[in-house]
Formats: sequence, C-alpha cells, structure tokens
Amino acid sequence: ARAVRIGMALVDVMPVTGTSRGDAGWYDRLLGAPLDRFRRDAPAEVSAGELVARTHERLRPLRDASDLPLVFEHGDLGHPNLVVRPSGCLGAVDWERSDPRGLPAHDAVFFLTYVAEALHDAVAVPDRLRAFDDGFLGAHAWARQAVAAHLDRRGVDRAVLPPLVLACWARSACGLLERLTGRAAGRGSRGDAAVILDDRDVALWRHVDRVYGELW
Repeated sequence: ARAVRIGMALVDVMPVTGTSRGDAGWYDRLLGAPLDRFRRDAPAEVSAGELVARTHERLRPLRDASDLPLVFEHGDLGHPNLVVRPSGCLGAVDWERSDPRGLPAHDAVFFLTYVAEALHDAVAVPDRLRAFDDGFLGAHAWARQAVAAHLDRRGVDRAVLPPLVLACWARSACGLLERLTGRAAGRGSRGDAAVILDDRDVALWRHVDRVYGELW
C-alpha cells in the first residue's frame, strides 16, 4: 500500500500540458499512427492485423472523449527507472520514452502493473499476466481502483479506464517494434518476430485484449 501511495504521488504531480480539444491530431500521434505502423511492419508471424483492428475499435470511447487532458508522461515508469530519494519520495530517471503531451493514466497503469509483478515476484510472462489479473481484475482489483481514483483526481470520466489500460500496453508494445527495427517503416525480420512474441509488453497487450470485458 505504501509503494502504491508513493508511486501514485509521483504520477499525480505530472502536469497537464494540453487537452484533446486543443490538439486535433492527438489520437493519430499517440495511438493511430503507432498502431498502424505495427500492423504494417510487424513480421507476419505476429498476426498483428486483427489485434490492431480490435484495439482501434475498443479505443473508440477514448477517441470520442470530448475534452481529455493530455499530461507530461514518463512512459516507462518501472524498474530500473524508479529511485527513492533521501526524502522518501519517489523519483524517475531515463526519460527517453517520455511525451510532453501523453495520455492520462498511462504512467499509472504502467507503474501499478510493475508493482503487481513485484508483489508476485513475477519474472516469466505467464506469472506477469497473473500478477496483472490480481491487480486489475475482480472485486478486489486494487490497481484498477488506484487508476480510477487517479482519473477522478484528473477529472477524467472513469468510463474510459478500460481503453486507457489497453492503450498503455498497445503503445508500449508498438514502441518495441520501432526500437527493434530502428526505423519507422520496413517489415521486421524473423528474429524480430521471436522477440516480439516473447515480449512482456506485447503479451500484456494481447492479454488485456482477451480480458477487456472484465475491466469495466
């Protein structure tokens, strides 16, 4: 509980830097373009087409939100990028995946998933998925409750919580492909396919897609 409280205090102080109303291209920048690049560039073995199409459809409530706050986002708020300062507050390093106008709750979902994995000593992907379920699914979904409370503090309708959880892992997984290929276009290799299929963030994206109905 203390780790969650300290971590969420860091997430809460990330400033609001704009709104979807004032940034007409926000969806394409943060989600549309990365998802479409993933569908186009992922090796055939990944079978990305259906997953991307379903993700776009499930993100519709988010895309249609009339005045979504955009926030300064770290983008990778987990080990080893978290440090405890002498004051006891949490700090973050390695801002290479940050976005000055990112999605609300991205850092919250990322951080709380990391906490769930740490609580379960989860290293293997199946264990990480079970840790996610413990935090985000069911009547005692402490991580989902923490995200909901964070959205309340941001003035964001809780109805967009499920698409925000899905968006977090979809965006993180799409970033993996770009880091692997080192370019914005060009289909990845067979070696890339193995890495992508074994990746924790891709597994979480696929898993959230499977359990999406349980996040409401």
